[in-house]
Amino acid sequence: MLYKASFDTVVKILTNVIILFALGLLGLQTFTQWAHTGGWIAVLILLVAITLSWGLHPQYYYVSDRSIIVQRPFGKLRIPLENVIHVRPLMGDELGFNRRRLGAGGLFGYLGYYHSSRIGNYQMWATHRDRLVVIETQKGKYVISPDLPIHFTNDVNSRRYRR
Repeated sequence: MLYKASFDTVVKILTNVIILFALGLLGLQTFTQWAHTGGWIAVLILLVAITLSWGLHPQYYYVSDRSIIVQRPFGKLRIPLENVIHVRPLMGDELGFNRRRLGAGGLFGYLGYYHSSRIGNYQMWATHRDRLVVIETQKGKYVISPDLPIHFTNDVNSRRYRR
């Protein structure tokens, strides 16, 4: 079954602000006499960050009889159901204090590698902070954000126990 990955308000605002800032900086570098090398480097860094964040953001989540798939523009992340130990929605402040180890925190979503004071290290491929689901596997933990977290959890668990 297919589950949408809608953006929350923070992601929408932050993504638009960063893109507009990059376009403004590009315009400033292109059409003014004050252009300099440092400005072009900043534009290049912003464009790379925007491209990578867009390419790795979840477009949707798919649950099949064999795996959970996080569909991204730059390829799929596949989590085999046979490796899944536990799947459940995260409630409230259950993650505790979070620290991003490598990734994006708001540009097209919450993407990459994180550390939580309560669940430890995990990969986050989410677009909405109020719809989080944790998937614990033999190889690590994943946090995602399907639009219907309870339905998603029930779907995954029913397929796991059907095997």
